[in-house]
Amino acid sequence: MTDDQADALLEIATKLTSDNDCESGNVVDGLFAIAKALMLGAKHLGNGDASTPMGALEALGKCLMDSADTIAHAIEGGLQEIADAVRESAESLTPETNGDE
Repeated sequence: MTDDQADALLEIATKLTSDNDCESGNVVDGLFAIAKALMLGAKHLGNGDASTPMGALEALGKCLMDSADTIAHAIEGGLQEIADAVRESAESLTPETNGDE
């Protein structure tokens, strides 16, 4: 839910009630409380008005990118070690030449 949607829902709930007495059983007060809670919760999902420099979705995206980068570096290092081992094995199996041939 975007901030605009939350604001619209809050505006509708405000117009439906002339009082905000929070009496039990007052359906409009219940809708108003739900709209306000949704609006406050939605602010933490994006950059705007988030409690951190990044919203939850942006923080998750950064975490995924950092993890993918770590995995890529590990794979690259492992492949380099395999290539070195194959090269050493090939060198040990190849007869040495002393230049007389």
